[in-house]
Amino acid sequence: MKKAILILFATLAMMAQSIHVRELPPEMIPPGSCTESHSGYLGIEEPSKNSFDLTKQEIGNYVLARMKQGYSLSLYPQSNGRIFSIATCEASASQSR
Repeated sequence: MKKAILILFATLAMMAQSIHVRELPPEMIPPGSCTESHSGYLGIEEPSKNSFDLTKQEIGNYVLARMKQGYSLSLYPQSNGRIFSIATCEASASQSR
């Protein structure tokens, strides 16, 4: 039994040594229309709906629209059920490089 465990650990150690992970350089961000970064809670300005109760499709549409404008997004779910978004304008930064 002990031999089997030692062989298993030795095999796992050899397998772990053969895996190589490396960082790849970032791809160029395509030009977009954004000019400044934004942050805040995601919501809809519609009186007939809870403005912070978003569907998956509404969140996806927001993400796609912002990415097309040249933003890099970070979304943070909050304990109150809202989603906080940090939209960093990368397009203007990449245009000045």
